[in-house]
Order: sequence, then C-alpha cells, then structure tokens
Amino acid sequence: MAAVTLGWLRGLGEAYGFAVGGFMGADQAWLFRDGEPVFTFIVDDGDGGRGFTETLSLYWGSADHIAKPLFHFLLLAGGALNPEHRAMMDSLASQYRVTMLTEPSAQELKRLVDAEVADLLKVMSRYCGGTVPSLRRSVAAWADERPRVRVSLRCEPEYDLAHLQVFAEGGSLRPSRMAVPCSLEAPGVTLESIMLRLVEIGDVLMFSSEHRNLPLTVDFALGGGGSALSFLYEPEKGNLAQAYRFEEFLASAAGGGVVRLLDSSGVPLVEFGLL
Repeated sequence: MAAVTLGWLRGLGEAYGFAVGGFMGADQAWLFRDGEPVFTFIVDDGDGGRGFTETLSLYWGSADHIAKPLFHFLLLAGGALNPEHRAMMDSLASQYRVTMLTEPSAQELKRLVDAEVADLLKVMSRYCGGTVPSLRRSVAAWADERPRVRVSLRCEPEYDLAHLQVFAEGGSLRPSRMAVPCSLEAPGVTLESIMLRLVEIGDVLMFSSEHRNLPLTVDFALGGGGSALSFLYEPEKGNLAQAYRFEEFLASAAGGGVVRLLDSSGVPLVEFGLL
C-alpha cells in the first residue's frame, strides 16, 4: 500500500485542477483563490497533538472573517489520538466536514477525496461544467461577472403571532430598521445570521433581510393566502463555503419539503411547508 506524502498530495490536487499552496497551520491547501481553501490537509507523524491543535485552530481558533476550509483531512501517521482529543475532534466533525484518518493508505485517502470532489461539483453544479477547472474559473470570475441566483419556493407558512413579537418595536409590530438575528433550517442544513426586518405591514406582513454587504437576501410575506420564500444570492459578496452551504440548503429544502425560521435562541417562529 502506498503511503501518503505531501508530494503525493500535491500531485493529486494539481491533477484535479486545484491551485496547491499553504493556509494557516495546514501542511497543504488546495485552493481556487488565495486565502480561501477548498481542501486542507495535516499529516501528523507524531502523537497527533500538533495535528489536533492546528485543526482546531482552522475552525474554532480563527476569526469569523477568515475563510474556513470546506473540507479538511487530519492524517495521523503516528497513531490514533488520545480519547479526550478524539472526543473534541468528533464534536468538530459534527459541525464541519472534517475527516480524521489513522495511518491511511494513499488509495484509501484518494477514494475519500474523490467522493468529496464529486459532491462539491454536484452541489455547485449551477456554477460549473462538472469539472474542478471549470468551477475554479467560475469562482475566480464572481467579482467581475457578479452572477445572481434567484430562487422562489412556493409555500404555506404556519406561525403564531405571539412568536413574531421578537420583531415588535415599542410593543407593536410595525415597519422598522431593527434587524433580528434568525436562522433558516432545512433538514440537516442551517443558514445562520439571517438579519431579518419587518419592512411592511398591512394585509400581509412583509419581511426582508436585504443588506448591501451580505451575499444572501431572504424575503417572504405572512398572511393573505399563499406565500413564497424568496432568495437572492450574490456570490461575489461571500466565499465558496457560503455559496456551497446555500446550495446544500436549497437541495435539502426541496428534498425535505419544509423550512423553519428560528430566532437566535432556536425558538421556531415560522414553518414553511413547501408546495
């Protein structure tokens, strides 16, 4: 069985069509753009302590404005982690696409990476022609071409007006500049930091998260019969991981048939049954 080396990893990444370089404490990164890793790898041939620490730093130790790897592999060439570190890695892997392997062969790793690359190209299919080079070219052109993704999901919302009091100002529901932090949840995928405002009140309550600096805008109306949950995604305002998450969310919503709006404490505000 062939062993995993950084030279072998470089050749694999370049064969796919990634730019290969460095990122923070990772031993190697595969990128589309500088400072925005798609894959990162750490090969730890010691007791796993360095790999554990650097992996945590990539996700939990970095500032919010620093892009996090979309996929990360911690390769333990010197043996398994101790139970305490293993438990923390399992917790991290429940939040991010982090894979930990003990003494993997090159064949085993390539099989797993092949699957992640295939998933990346499937999820991001609207931006590419089914290959890594085509997706890399698309991402590089986002700033100049400014593509727009507009999606409208027909739905029947269910809600309790009492729960919507989080949008009240001065004790009543009225149009306001006050933004309420919320999240949108489809089965298995959550979009966080949706800053919603109540923008119109009358026959219907109109809500919008429009913000000139954020990639995602969410709009919907409550009341007045049938409704639609509408999205505008502007990828040049975000990064690849955010665009990937949005596409995952759309696929999950379509498959699961339901989207829930939650407040910052996780309290359900609206349930949108998709039609």
